[in-house]
Amino acid sequence: MENSGLNSLNSFQRQIFNYIKDYHPHLMVDEKELENLVVIKAKNAQETYSNSIREGNPHYIAMEEANEALHAGLEFSPISYLKDYCEEATDIIINDTEAVKMYKKTTHIFNEYGNDIEGSDKEDELREELVEALGLNKDELFKKYKETREILIRPINMVNYNDDF
Repeated sequence: MENSGLNSLNSFQRQIFNYIKDYHPHLMVDEKELENLVVIKAKNAQETYSNSIREGNPHYIAMEEANEALHAGLEFSPISYLKDYCEEATDIIINDTEAVKMYKKTTHIFNEYGNDIEGSDKEDELREELVEALGLNKDELFKKYKETREILIRPINMVNYNDDF
């Protein structure tokens, strides 16, 4: 590992490695690819930081720019999306291992919709495709989704603010 480029003292490398571990565990499979990704992203972040400082920006601005470079392309986490969606739709909390298995079955779907899917007009279509691909009970999921949505969009005037808590 001496010549690998990994350095446990490099804060950018530690930061991106931990982020990948937490939000993109599917990238942890191939050790060599992971190592390359960590080294390249940390190097880009360091260069971005240095350039920003050279331009006269204060440390906090340089760090913001470096963090943007460090996380570029990794903002959307399909693993987190699947975990959150399953919990929201079924009340079942799945772990990273299960989410990675689900992701392997649905990678083509996520690739089709891209990283800007959350909150877009196409998100409902994505969810329908995920239900089909994962073999989930569509009727139960959409019934629960509708009930949850009705509770969330209930008019504010229905809430009695005079109640004692």
